[in-house]
Amino acid sequence: MLLAIDVGNTNIVFGVFDGDRLHASWRLLTLRERTADEVGLMVVGLLGHQRIDLARIDGVALASVVPPLTPIICHMVNRYLGRDPLVVDPTTNAGMPILYERPAEVGADRIANSIAAYEQYGRTRGVPLTVADLGTATTFDVVTAQGEYLGGVICPGPQIAADAFQRDLDLDPQSSELVGRTYARQHQELRRIEGAAGKDDLARRAGASHSAGFAGGVWRGAASRLQDLREERC
Repeated sequence: MLLAIDVGNTNIVFGVFDGDRLHASWRLLTLRERTADEVGLMVVGLLGHQRIDLARIDGVALASVVPPLTPIICHMVNRYLGRDPLVVDPTTNAGMPILYERPAEVGADRIANSIAAYEQYGRTRGVPLTVADLGTATTFDVVTAQGEYLGGVICPGPQIAADAFQRDLDLDPQSSELVGRTYARQHQELRRIEGAAGKDDLARRAGASHSAGFAGGVWRGAASRLQDLREERC
């Protein structure tokens, strides 16, 4: 089994793969103050809860965009799992040609996203891809039909936008809650991103107006960037 670890700015996500099947996954808050022992005890406990024997983990892959936590997670893996993790590095082991002017500046998460998308969708079809990831930041990455990482765009993520929207406009609790619910609902409908904000654009209540404006701005902006990248890619 493979333990995949994604250390992001908001969450640390762990996934156990049995072949190409995701067997189990967990999400922890990203706290830069965590020690290797804290993370190790949580991982061991989570694996045990799923009745996954530590001995069955025969490989660990780590993608991190939080440099202070990278050595901590590596130490945790070594101490509690007895393995040396494969740390995704765009300069040495990216798994695809990186056409960035400075490959070291590409985040490991963006490389992992691009490889996964190409292996699942691009390789067999021989088509270029635009890969969208709406996390703490919203990233769009372009992969050529030949499996080369071409470059991309980084924008503020939906939650950052929602937090700023609520804070700077001093929304009442009902409006804030509605914005949050709209964000959560539309995040689940990412596959319909280009039509996500359509029917709710015109609102007739204050809370709904905030919600429609936020949703329309975020999702139509994302759709616009996707369309721009499609045209540039072609």
